[in-house]
Amino acid sequence: MDKQLVHCLYFFLAFIMSSYSHAASRPKLSKHEQSLLKIIDEKSAFLGKTAEAILSHVGKTNSQTVTECLCGQIQVKLFRKGELTETEAYIYAVDRLEKEVYNGGFDQYFVNPSGDLSVETLSILKEMGATATAAILEKAMAPFPKGKPPEDGGKRWAAMEKIRKKAKPIWDKCDDEFYSRKEDLPKLLLDYAVKKKADIRLP
Repeated sequence: MDKQLVHCLYFFLAFIMSSYSHAASRPKLSKHEQSLLKIIDEKSAFLGKTAEAILSHVGKTNSQTVTECLCGQIQVKLFRKGELTETEAYIYAVDRLEKEVYNGGFDQYFVNPSGDLSVETLSILKEMGATATAAILEKAMAPFPKGKPPEDGGKRWAAMEKIRKKAKPIWDKCDDEFYSRKEDLPKLLLDYAVKKKADIRLP
């Protein structure tokens, strides 16, 4: 499970950093990608680069800020080392859900490689007690066959074309519910990170 998550997350990050060029599979970073990675590293390191240092700010610094730093350092580790622990992969998958939906709704979440991880993300949301977010994600997944978006991007895109007419009003409603929910996902994510701190090995 963790290897599959890391594989999906690695190529998702490559997909982002290659400016959506679909050249995500190349193992060597371009100068542009190296520059982007350096920016991510610098912006996310101001609370520290280790889990101990970053999580020491929980309860003292805004949860969103701490989450951004933690996930930024996980992102840097993923792309530099190509591997994450299971806990790191779960944290990053939930963070990608938050960012993708806020950026372009559930349609974008499922279109992008982040959708590869939707089943695992739903499971971890429930484990961390993010019941409201989990319920919305589950509703957004419901139009897919058996309520499970295919992990394979090509198969998921094909499925989306078939269900889009039926799914669009559901996703639009889920977007609205996601944006207006009161649940503090960054705080729940940090509570989970503190609980699983021993499995977060940064930098």
